[in-house]
Amino acid sequence: MRVSRALLGAGGVALGASLFLSFFPGVSGWEHWDWADVVFAVLAAALVVAAIRRTRRLSVLMPLALLCAIGVSVVLGHGFDGGADALAGPYVALGGLGSGCVGALSSLSSRG
Repeated sequence: MRVSRALLGAGGVALGASLFLSFFPGVSGWEHWDWADVVFAVLAAALVVAAIRRTRRLSVLMPLALLCAIGVSVVLGHGFDGGADALAGPYVALGGLGSGCVGALSSLSSRG
């Protein structure tokens, strides 16, 4: 359970931090996203809260895992292809979303 909580918390922190990093030269995550920046900020906060509160409820963890998975597709589908012009922001966002998804799913599997 500790590992899954650590993944949830680290995923939330990484996702939140990615919004302040450069996605492309001179463009932060806040500037890059038209609408997803607020959704990602709320999702980042929800991941951290789930880690702190040690939630094991299916009704909380399953939507978090699903939203993280959708977030990965949003990042990948919104012009990020890993090319030379991409900076740290999308990589950190993908890491945070992946960590949040795995943390939520591993919390579900350890529910007993």
